[in-house]
Amino acid sequence: MTAPRRAALPALLLSAALAIGGCKGDPSSAVEPKRAAPPARAAAVTLAPVEARPVERTVDATGSLLAWEEAVLNTSVPGTIARLLVDLGDPVRPGQVVAELDRREFELAVEQAEAGVGAAGDTLRRTHAQVMAAQAQLQQVRESRRMFEASLNRARAGLEETQVNLERTRKLVEGALVAQRDLDVARTQYETALAQFQTAQVELGQYPDRVRVAEAQLQSEQSAVRVAQAELRRREADLALARKKLTDATLVAPIAGSIARRHVNPGEYVRENTAVFTIVRSDPLKFTGTVAEHAALEVRPGQGVRLRVEPVPGREFAGRVTRVSPAVDVASRTALLEAEVPNREGLLKPGLFARGAVVLREDRNVAFVPEGAVSYFAGLTRVFVVADGTARERTVSLGARKDGLVEVVKGVQPGEQVATSGLAQLKDGAPVTAAPAPGARRARPASRARRNGRGPSAAGRG
Repeated sequence: MTAPRRAALPALLLSAALAIGGCKGDPSSAVEPKRAAPPARAAAVTLAPVEARPVERTVDATGSLLAWEEAVLNTSVPGTIARLLVDLGDPVRPGQVVAELDRREFELAVEQAEAGVGAAGDTLRRTHAQVMAAQAQLQQVRESRRMFEASLNRARAGLEETQVNLERTRKLVEGALVAQRDLDVARTQYETALAQFQTAQVELGQYPDRVRVAEAQLQSEQSAVRVAQAELRRREADLALARKKLTDATLVAPIAGSIARRHVNPGEYVRENTAVFTIVRSDPLKFTGTVAEHAALEVRPGQGVRLRVEPVPGREFAGRVTRVSPAVDVASRTALLEAEVPNREGLLKPGLFARGAVVLREDRNVAFVPEGAVSYFAGLTRVFVVADGTARERTVSLGARKDGLVEVVKGVQPGEQVATSGLAQLKDGAPVTAAPAPGARRARPASRARRNGRGPSAAGRG
């Protein structure tokens, strides 16, 4: 037998003896009592508070930037372009002269129309004079009735007198008291008085016809006045039209903006309604875009808009919603909106494609936790809220992410503490202890620092 085996034999015998002695002893000592399980060890985790932050609720919008106003300046009259006073890119203000047509033909037309107005005015004045003469004639005819009546009365009296004289003379002739010649004279006087009486009767009978003739003449002259007045108005309208054409030969800018396009050249003959310039107003600009159907009921005029354009990277442009379509497009399932976007710096141009967001509202006191506090298990999103040294599992719903934090829509409240490390070893009800945050430096005991010669006294000695 080798030496190692001889050394191990006494130990084996001793163990066997102790086992036999134990079996023969007190029966209660044969089975040792079961020991209680040691308490679970507390996990060391880092903690972070649930922060309360304001959150802007936005909805994405895409669209194009358009000119706030755009006007195509057209010619109102045909003519030859005499001068172009602005060109592509030039700024213009309302009422500024930008082009002129050849004015000579229009000036001659104005002179011709002015001469026509003068002639029509003379005709009108002449017809007014004729009306006044016709009125006087009518008045004279109306007043002649009394004269005719008086003349008839005189003729009647003379006729009666000559008739009496004739009868008396006839009797005297029959009595041979006067000569036959006296009877002839008396008969002639009677016949003359009878003719005068009949003439007076005819003149008085013709009086109504004379009145009607005078009234008809007056009406004719008055009608001539109306014709002359209409002719004068027509001539004045011709003059106004000629003056307008003369004015239209000078083209002025209708809006403030810049020349976006020049359509003609100097010396070119243009017809009526020919485009000369396109003018756009680029401050502010109009954003025309769409938002998704789910946000169509929340977008309203007055809400803010933040836009981004590719030619100006890293820059946002603020605007304001001005109009929202009352209907959702059934094909694209989007709603149309318009927004006013200031462009004082002139960095933006009409026609650019823009992406952005419409600020629907701002929610305050929204719960946010670090992204490291969120874990995912079996399709559930959870965090562990730590209170009184115990971790409690909470199922949460997440929202927006910002600056390394994530919004918790439901599940926690601002002010609570959540675990941000060691989440894999945690379960509901697990004890935890707060561990220092990563990167935190532990403070050394003062005695050890002094022993190492790096304490305050050592530094002072050094």
